[in-house]
Parts: sequence; C-alpha cells; structure tokens
Amino acid sequence: MDIIEKVKSIINGYYTEQFDKIYLPEDIVKDVFVILASNSTVIEQFCVLHNESFDHIMFQCIVEHSPRICSVRQYLAINNIKQLDLCRDYILKNKDSHFFQGVALLSSINLELMPELVSFTLFDDRFAIILEYDDNGGFYLTKNRDVLIACRKWLSVDIIDKLDLETSFLQEPLMMSADMMSEVSYVLCSHDHMDNESCCWYHSVWQYLRLMNMVSTPSWHHDFYISNLKASLQKIPYPKILISGAADYSSLSYVVRVMELLKKDGHYDVLDLCESPLFACKWYAKRKNIPLCTKKMSIFDLNSCEEYDLICTDAFLTRFPKEQISSILSIWYKALKEYGYVVTTVRIYDDKHQCPETPSNADIATFSNKAYKRSKIWEKVINYSAEEIAKKAGVYASKMKSNKIGTREDIISAFINSGFELCCVEDVEVAGELYPSRYLRIRAQKGR
Repeated sequence: MDIIEKVKSIINGYYTEQFDKIYLPEDIVKDVFVILASNSTVIEQFCVLHNESFDHIMFQCIVEHSPRICSVRQYLAINNIKQLDLCRDYILKNKDSHFFQGVALLSSINLELMPELVSFTLFDDRFAIILEYDDNGGFYLTKNRDVLIACRKWLSVDIIDKLDLETSFLQEPLMMSADMMSEVSYVLCSHDHMDNESCCWYHSVWQYLRLMNMVSTPSWHHDFYISNLKASLQKIPYPKILISGAADYSSLSYVVRVMELLKKDGHYDVLDLCESPLFACKWYAKRKNIPLCTKKMSIFDLNSCEEYDLICTDAFLTRFPKEQISSILSIWYKALKEYGYVVTTVRIYDDKHQCPETPSNADIATFSNKAYKRSKIWEKVINYSAEEIAKKAGVYASKMKSNKIGTREDIISAFINSGFELCCVEDVEVAGELYPSRYLRIRAQKGR
C-alpha cells in the first residue's frame, strides 16, 4: 500500500495497524494535506516563518487547499519585528477570506515550557501533519495523543492583539544582535571571573541560548524586575544606575524599559571585566538613544562612594566563591546613595537543588541536543547551523559554573550583615539550565 492510499485508509478507519509516525516525502505533503482537509471541519495551523517569501509548504497548503466549508485558524509565528509588516499586509489582504489569521512572536514564547514541536497543521484534533526538527527531519503524519496535545499547547500561545506589538519589546533585539555578538566575542573577549584565559566560549553562544530560552536571564524573572525596578526608581527625578556585571544588554534593557514606563531620563553605567558585554550594552544604548558609560573592570576595583540610586544585576553573585560575597555586598553598599536600592536574583543551593561540580557527559549531551532541536527554529535566520549551535552549547554546558554561596538563610543574612534592609524577597523555582534551580529575588535598600 502506498502512502496516499494508507492515509485514505487511516482517515476512513480501515487501517487497523498501530503507528506513531508516517513520514511523508516532500512531494506528497500537499496531496496528504488536501485529503485530510477535505475530511475535516476544523483546521488549525501554527507555521513558523523563516524569511519574507512565505514559501513554507504547509503555509501554501492552507492558503491554497482549505475548503471554505471548514473553520480555519492560522497562526503565523515570526522571528522578529521586521516580519510584522509582511504579516500585516498578508492579513489585510486576506481579511475577507474564510479563515482567521493571528501572529505570535517566537521570542516572546517561553520555549522552556513548550514541547519541542513547531510548524504543524491540526485536523479536527484527530490528525496532525508535523514538520519535525530532529535527526530524521521532514514531515510526518500522526494521530498520537501526546503529539496532538502538544499541538494544542502551541496553539494556546498569546497572539499579538491586532498586530500591535510593543515597539520596545525586550527580547526582540536578540534577532539583530546574536550574530553580531558571536562574531565580536572572538575579537573582544579576554577573561572574566569564570575563565582566566578567555570567556569567548560563553559570550559567543550566550545570545543564541537566550533565543532558545536555555539560560538564566532577567526574562525568567520578568514581573519581579518590572515591579521592583519601578518601586526603586519612581520617586527619583534623574536616577543614576549601575549594571554590575552584564552577560549582554539584558539587565540594561529591563532598567531602560522601566524608565520608559516612568517617563524618566537617567544616566547608566555598566561594569564588567570583559569588553564583549560592554560592547553589547553600547549597541543597545545607541539603539535606545540613552547616555551610557562603560567600566571595564572587576567589581573589586569599583571605588564609587554614594554615587548610584540603583544597582541592578542578574545572577551575578554566584559567579564568585562564597568567601567573596560579603566584599561584593560591601562594595555595592558604599556605591549606593542613601536609601539606594539593589535589585537582583541569586541562585540558591539546598538539599533539593544541587548540581555536580562537573556535569556528566550525559547531562552535557542532553543540553546540547536540546540546543540542536530548538536552534532548528532559528537556523535560517542566524549565521550558524543547528549542529554548530549544539557544539557551542555543549562547550558552554561543560564550562559554565555557578558557585554554591549558600542557602536562602545564608544569602539573606549576607545582605543584612552588610547593612541592607530587605524590601522584597521572593523564593522561586525555575527550570534551570542543566538542572532545576531555585532563586531568591531580592530588592534591598541601603539604610542610613
């Protein structure tokens, strides 16, 4: 029995053999689509657009072969804001058609919470044609219940309401800067607190891993940063702000966004031992037209006294051994003006949340394989193949280290003993990078 006949038999209930996937040669995908569409009353599609030509096979299928008697919903997943105008034009052009279109921005979706599945068409919740991103590749037909549930999960993502996208969306610039940051890191990276020779292995892949939501960034603590930065800055006419340690511009982007919401101007300093994240912050500051001063130095060389209204950084303290934490907190304390704030997150280590000093080969391989699958979403719009990203991710996983600086109580005591008053302490668990992780989210104020 050829594949077309097998599909017809499956739809009509005559095919009794169990199957998980039936792979479809590319030249018959449209034929299978037409067969399924003609026997369905509801068709739903989630289609990732990689370029500006709408040349995706399944995209063309739903445009050309969806019967008018069907209820058809199509969600176009875009990689960056540049594609938004194209989608807008497409939707306006088809506004009188028989199917609904919506747009989702991939960089706004928490991929950590989503199945590793993109680009599919669902027929009456009975069958799905999937574009698979793994070693087999290509399209397949399935009626596997778990896969159908995964499709529904993707279809539940937030669609951009009326195609009105927030112009300063915090994640979107990654599509413009990831390739750039990877390239400049080979020139600018020297050393930092994690590597005495070169941190290129870190900065060259960091923004790609951010795109795939595989590394700890401020976006894992979005509501905390927005609300606590607002609370820290709202009463200060012209705040002076220090970003103390920066993997890239992610912490800076949150502070800038809150300043925009508060309609305030301010001054920004960014401190880091490596030139690559400072370059990233300069790029972002120029894009946002804000005043920025960079300080290429160790935190231990910062001699500012009562200069800053706010110090912000994400997951910075665990880059240092436990015995240096009190010194860093003391430096922050001296650098703040009276009643100034620190807003940060700190990874906690306890009996439940431990990780080995050196990750196992199996854990590294799992992380690398996850990077491979997720980077397939972005492969056509970045400079590296999924295989290259996976290799870089493996190196990152093998070298990245987060120091164990203590329990929740240890961290809170360290802040209090350094003279801070704790205004907000949140204890949360996140998926983590290689292992499930627990974080303290802290807003601390300098006392008198």
